Amino acid sequence: MTPITDKSFLVPFFKKELLPYFFLFLLPVLVHLPALSGHFAFDPVALVSGLTECTWQTNGLLAGQPWLDANAGVTTEALGALAAHDWLAGNLPWWNPYSGVGMPLAGEGQTPAMFLPFVLLLALPHGLLALRMLLMALSGLFTFWLLRGLRLSPLPASAGAALFEMNGTFGWLAHGPITPIAFLPLALVGLEQARAGKFPAVTTLGVAWSFLAGFPETAVLNALLAAAWGGLRLLQAERRAAYALRCLIAAVAGLLIAAPAIWPFIEALPRGFVGEHTGVQTGHFVAANLAQALFPTLLANPQAVPNGAAAVAGAWSRAGGYVPLAIVAVALSALRRRGPEVALRWTLAGFVAVTAARSAGLAPAVALFSLVPLLRQAAVHTYIWPAWSLAASVLVGFALQDWRDGRRPNSLFAAIAAAALSLAGLWLAAPAVAECLHARPPFYHPARAVIAGVLVTVCVLALLRIRATPARQILAVALPCGQSAGLFAFWLLAGPHGRAPDMGAVHFLQAHLGNGRVVSFGPLVPNYGAMFGIAEIAQNALPVPADWVDTARARLQPESNGILLYEGDLPAAEKLRRVVPNYEAMGADYALTWRGENLAARFTGATTAYAGTVMTVWTLPSPSPYAEAPGCTLHPAGRLVFVAACAAPSHLLRRELFDPGWTVSVNGVATAVNGDDIFQSVTLPAGATTVRFAYAPPGIEAAWFGCGAGLLLLRAGATLRWQRTPPLSVPVEDAHMHAAVAGEPRLSPATTPPVPAEEPP
Repeated sequence: MTPITDKSFLVPFFKKELLPYFFLFLLPVLVHLPALSGHFAFDPVALVSGLTECTWQTNGLLAGQPWLDANAGVTTEALGALAAHDWLAGNLPWWNPYSGVGMPLAGEGQTPAMFLPFVLLLALPHGLLALRMLLMALSGLFTFWLLRGLRLSPLPASAGAALFEMNGTFGWLAHGPITPIAFLPLALVGLEQARAGKFPAVTTLGVAWSFLAGFPETAVLNALLAAAWGGLRLLQAERRAAYALRCLIAAVAGLLIAAPAIWPFIEALPRGFVGEHTGVQTGHFVAANLAQALFPTLLANPQAVPNGAAAVAGAWSRAGGYVPLAIVAVALSALRRRGPEVALRWTLAGFVAVTAARSAGLAPAVALFSLVPLLRQAAVHTYIWPAWSLAASVLVGFALQDWRDGRRPNSLFAAIAAAALSLAGLWLAAPAVAECLHARPPFYHPARAVIAGVLVTVCVLALLRIRATPARQILAVALPCGQSAGLFAFWLLAGPHGRAPDMGAVHFLQAHLGNGRVVSFGPLVPNYGAMFGIAEIAQNALPVPADWVDTARARLQPESNGILLYEGDLPAAEKLRRVVPNYEAMGADYALTWRGENLAARFTGATTAYAGTVMTVWTLPSPSPYAEAPGCTLHPAGRLVFVAACAAPSHLLRRELFDPGWTVSVNGVATAVNGDDIFQSVTLPAGATTVRFAYAPPGIEAAWFGCGAGLLLLRAGATLRWQRTPPLSVPVEDAHMHAAVAGEPRLSPATTPPVPAEEPP
C-alpha cells in the first residue's frame, strides 16, 4: 500500500463525502432517541443521586439501569459538574471541598476535571448525555478519517466508523472509560500521516486528550493498540529512524500537554488509599463473559437479578463492552493470506489474541503484562474493549472492501470460528442464563438474543459469498450496523420516568448550610453534594487520602471499604449515639434521612429543619464550626478567606483536610500551614488579620512548564521541514481498490498502468 499523503487526509467537507459525515454525526442522536424522548431517563440524578424516590431501582420498560456502573453519576456526572463549574468561575479544579472533609479533585483518578473543553458540557442539564453523544460522534468521524486514509471506499469506511461509534463500551457505560475512546482513532490517523514524511500532529492531540480525559486505564490500553499499529508501520517504513522520531516526538508532546492532568494524580497517589487496586492486577474474565460479549442481551440487566445470582453478578462485574457475533465473524473474514494491508490485518488479530489471553487469565500472558509499568496495574479484561472494538471495526471495513473489489472474504473460516466461539461461550454461560431465567426479569428472552445474533451473522456471511452489487453492499452494511443500533437503544429502555429530584431540600441546604457539612443516612449519595455545592461527610473516590480513610474508619464507619464512605440507611440508636458526635466534630450541622424515618427518636437533640418530598433535614445539636480561633472574632468570606480580630496571638483551626498543597497568607505574608489532627492550623498575630488559603498540587508548576514545552514541541514538529518519504510501489492487485476509492473506472489486469518511478525525496 502507498503511504498516506497529507492531501489524502484533507477531506473536502463541502464538496464530496458529505453524506457519511452527516450520518456519523447524527447517528448518536438516533440511537439515543429513547433517552431524548423524555420517557426513558438517562440522567443518573434520577437513579443514583439519592434525591428521588426508589433510588437504586427503576420503573423503566426494562428492569435495571441504562448503564452498568453507578460511577456514571457519582463520579463522572457529579465531580465532572463540580470541575465544570470551577472552570466557568475562573478557578482551576484542583480541590473538592464538598466530599469527605475535602480532598483533591484533579488528583482523583476517574474524573474528567481537566478534560477541556468537553467537561464544560457537564455544567449543563443532561450534560452527561450530551457528552456521551459528542464523544460517540467524534469516535465515528475520526474512524472514518482513518479508514479513508487506508484507501477504503466511503461505504466500507462508513460501516467501520459506525460500528466503532456504537461500540459496546459506549453501549454499556457512561462514566470514565468512555472519555478517552474517541482519541484512539485520532492518534492512529497521525501514525498513518507520518508514513508520508509529515509530522503527526493529530497523534499529539489524540494522546493529549486521551490522558486529559481522566481515566488512565483506558488511555494506557488504547496506547497499547497504537504501539502495535505504530510498530508495524515502523517495520514497513523505508526510513525507520525518521518515522520513529516523528512518532516519538508527537507522543511525547501529547503527554507533556496532558501533564497538568497526569501530575496531580501521580503526586497524590503515594498519600492515597487505593484498596484492592494496589500491586499487580490479576483479574480476568469468568465463564459467562464470552457469550455475554457475543450476545449482549443474553444476560439480564444486573439490577434485575437477585444478589444471590453469583454467576450473573460475576459476569457483569467484569463487563466493559461487547462485540456482537456478526461483527466478530465479518472481522475474521478479513484475515487473508494475500491482499492489501494483510500485515495490518494480522497485527490487529494478534493484538486481540494476546490481550484476550491476558483477559482470560492465562498465566504466561499475565506474567508478560505484569512486567510492563502501568499495564500491570490495569484491569485489562474490563477496559480493553474500546481497543478491541476499533480493531474489529477496521477489519470489518477491510472485509467489506475486499468484497466490493471482487476479492472474496474468508467467510468459511469466519463461519467455523464464529460457530466454535458461540458454542463454547453458550456452554460456559449456561449457569448464568439459568440464574436469569429463575429471576424472571421483564422482556428477558435469551433464546431470541442468540437466534437474532446468529441470523444476522449467517445473512452477512452469505452475502459475502456472492457478487457485490450496490444493493447487496448496502444490505451487508445495514445488517450489522442495524443490529448494533438496536442493541445500543435496547439498554436505554431501562431508564425510569416521572421521577423528580427533591430540589426543595437541596435549595434549603444551599441557603442555610454555609461552610457547614451534612451527614447522610440515605439521601444525597456521595459526591452529589459536590454537584450542588453541599459539603457532605461521605465520599466515593479513588484514590482517597489515606489519613482521611484511617480517621473515617476509626471514628465514623469501621466497616467502610475506604473508597466508599456512606451510610445508606438510618443506623440503630446505639451506633448513632457513638458516631453522630464524631460527625459533629467534623463540622456536620445537619443530618439527612429518608422521608418517614425519625432521627429524633434514635438520637436525642436532633430536630426537624426541613421536610422534603424525599428526605428530611435534621438539625444536629452540637456541631463544631468550620473554622475557629480562640480569643478571636472570625468573619469567614467563603471557605478560603477569613477576617480575624484577635486580642492576643492565637491559632486558626480550619476543618479542611491537611494536604501538602495548601498554602496560606496572613495579611499578605506567606505563613506555614500546620497539621492539627487531620485538619489545618495557622498561627495568627494579635490585631486584625486577613487570612487567605489557596491550594495547588505540589509541583504543578513543573507540569505547566511541561505543558508549555509540549505545545512548543508540537509547534516545532508541525513547522519543521521533514524529509518526505517517497511513496511505496502499489501492487497490481491493489489497483482495483485504489481506482475505486478515487472514483475512477476499475482497471483490468491488461490495462493496469506500470508502477510509477519513485519521486525524489
